[in-house]
Amino acid sequence: MSETGAQLGINLDANKLFYAVSTPDTQGVLSRIGSVDFSFDLIDSLTYRDPERLSGISNTVQKIIREHGVKQVHFLTPPGFECWSILPRSVFDIEDERRAHLNVLTQGTRFERAAAKWHELSNRDFRLLSLSREEQREALHSMADKSCKTRLFSEFEVSKAWLNHIGTNGSYLVISACSRVVTVTSFLLGKLRAATFIKLEDIHDLPYLWLQYASHLPWMKGFHDNIWLYGSQSDRIMESLKPYIDPGSEIAAIDRLETMNMNCSENTFSFSLERAFASIILAGTPCES
Repeated sequence: MSETGAQLGINLDANKLFYAVSTPDTQGVLSRIGSVDFSFDLIDSLTYRDPERLSGISNTVQKIIREHGVKQVHFLTPPGFECWSILPRSVFDIEDERRAHLNVLTQGTRFERAAAKWHELSNRDFRLLSLSREEQREALHSMADKSCKTRLFSEFEVSKAWLNHIGTNGSYLVISACSRVVTVTSFLLGKLRAATFIKLEDIHDLPYLWLQYASHLPWMKGFHDNIWLYGSQSDRIMESLKPYIDPGSEIAAIDRLETMNMNCSENTFSFSLERAFASIILAGTPCES
């Protein structure tokens, strides 16, 4: 946690910006959880870098920063802004192999314009690579005041931070379902095993796409003690996926502060808390980057 001011977590979904603000120097305690509605799609505006809309989003974020004395801003990077790939550790260890794979995955983008992060997995023979374009990272960074330290996090890093926060070592599947993306993250004995995301135009297409992805990613069909759901579409995917996931798993939405192991001075909210889960975790826990 920041020792000099509040920590702000932000996640975007369609035309809504969800945010949470920490109580300074107090892990797991929040001073505010809120949302702001816009008249346009936020992720599209960031993707195409619309100047007028970016200015509107930035003004909103900076107003929150000023009102709450924020010194550190944590953004959830929309999954569509990234490329995730699980590669043998040898690819990471051998420079020529690493550069060759990066060349394929960046599709001609210069390496200096693509940010690469490597993540440890439960199987130490592999690593998860996340790649993002510098232009889109700059668009997110530009939202915050320059006096703040700004950090970007992938969706699977949010799930990892939450499981570390609640101190559990089981085997879990965490599914985030937002307007056009479903993210699936698997943990084995508390450690990140794998992650992927599925882009879709209609939530009704998810069963077909799930089966298609699972045919290539066996871990999606594996045994998990619990399946945790969050995001604006979590209630809809619960029934959609029930026939295709392990029937022995306990399925539940992360929709209560008690489940998140968080506290907030507010008691009532105008939206379901599972929609703000990412911002709550990014604000209320120490996150690794």
